[in-house]
Amino acid sequence: MKDELDALDAGGRVVVARLLIVDDDSADRAALRRALRRSADRFEVHEASSLEEGLEMFTRIEPDCILLDQHLSPNTGIDFLEWIAARGVVSHTPVIMITTDDSQRLGVDAMRLGVAELIAKRALPDVDLCAMVMALLELRDLRREEARRIYSERLQSLGRLVAQAVHEINNPATIVRLALARVGESIKNEQLSLDERLRLLELVGSADHALERIGMVARDLEDKAGLALGRYEQLSFNALLDEARLGIEQSPRRRGRLELEFESARSFPGDKGQLRRALIDLVENAFEAILPYGVVRVSTRADERSTELIVEDDGPGVDGELREAIFEPFFTSHPERGALGMGLSRASAIAERHGGRLSVERSTLGGARFVFRVPLEVRPDVTTPLSVPPPSSGPVGRPRILIVDDEPQIRDSYRRILRMKFDVDVASSGREAYELICRRNFDLVLCDVVMPEEDGVRFAERLQLEFPGQAAVVLFCTGGVLESEQERFLSSWQNGYLRKPLSAEQLLVAATTFLSSRFRSAQV
Repeated sequence: MKDELDALDAGGRVVVARLLIVDDDSADRAALRRALRRSADRFEVHEASSLEEGLEMFTRIEPDCILLDQHLSPNTGIDFLEWIAARGVVSHTPVIMITTDDSQRLGVDAMRLGVAELIAKRALPDVDLCAMVMALLELRDLRREEARRIYSERLQSLGRLVAQAVHEINNPATIVRLALARVGESIKNEQLSLDERLRLLELVGSADHALERIGMVARDLEDKAGLALGRYEQLSFNALLDEARLGIEQSPRRRGRLELEFESARSFPGDKGQLRRALIDLVENAFEAILPYGVVRVSTRADERSTELIVEDDGPGVDGELREAIFEPFFTSHPERGALGMGLSRASAIAERHGGRLSVERSTLGGARFVFRVPLEVRPDVTTPLSVPPPSSGPVGRPRILIVDDEPQIRDSYRRILRMKFDVDVASSGREAYELICRRNFDLVLCDVVMPEEDGVRFAERLQLEFPGQAAVVLFCTGGVLESEQERFLSSWQNGYLRKPLSAEQLLVAATTFLSSRFRSAQV
């Protein structure tokens, strides 16, 4: 699909749109060309003298607008439109029908088949055809933009659904895992027989293992939606493609010939895991589209503002309204193969989360051409450690930890586990935590990301400005899918982050390791 109207043709002219004239009368075609002469430098005009030639050219050049004669002996313009309607593309290709028939029946049929304007041949000299075409193209673009907006809202709704589901799974799972740890400790201290204690501890271990499996399901759900959190770094599509080359070449879904073209080494900030997933999704989608001896080409390119990963094939291509539908979650053209229809949706979501876009157009190979475009903007390097004083506690006394989480049971569970080795304070919000930090320093601030009013990102940014020493000891802990801005911040946060659900051992080890590394760095 041609998203940018202002493109250069082979002669270097700025072309607004490709027009296809379908008319079996050479004099009428010449009249239409004269009517378009005023804006000839803005249109790329193609002509067909029969229905068959028009259909072939329609498929090959993908016109932006069609000027169609109703009388195409021995066929009609309506025949042409019915063929197009069967391909599902009328709504994306404005059609202007020129006719000598002003019957009501023709008007009804033309309207039914999506004709945008119906012009009588005798009135053609009085019609500003250029202005009409430009108005129809503008309306087409508005409809496309509206379709993209609706799709984006659907994708965001899916993301919110996944985020809520993961959050609702991981937070209770963390609470139960920590409670089980406490039960296990109590069992060891109870006056029970050895066999009874072993049996109860086995049950606790089994329950903990089941909760770990729940966490794995949540992470898999994130991955399938293209929302799994990783770590941002400077990378290039060339390097990404080179690393994934072996896996692609050995893919069980591979068939046909695979061509790789490395053109762009431009780097950009991205999540390697997510981008690799998108690359595999696009390549596997292309393998699905081709015949056993077909071709899949993967290439990279860049300009001053963006870099692109391009995957194209010589399959049947993607026509009409399918070009919007294929990016919708759970849409698949291969249900008989058990396909879930998440690959292209996931790749599109990953492009969106990197500030870019995934689009599809016609390939020079004859099939589909998917363009994964991301901006080259370089974000500030937030991974550079802040210059801060050493922890206030040092090796003397028990380190002090501040837990910041809006979930009461999470706070209580963390405190119950951590107070065995540390002094612990709790806060239910960023504002409450800020007030505590105004009064004293902490050696570790264990902070949730998703909180009402002020989330963990805003809280950390405020600390960076006013209490940089305390910002340097913030360790995030998250249990759900994040907003794009939160993910970008967290994936580059200098101290990393913890993933819920946590076991008691994982929580203690994380806190102890963090504090030990802080103390060692303070001694250097």
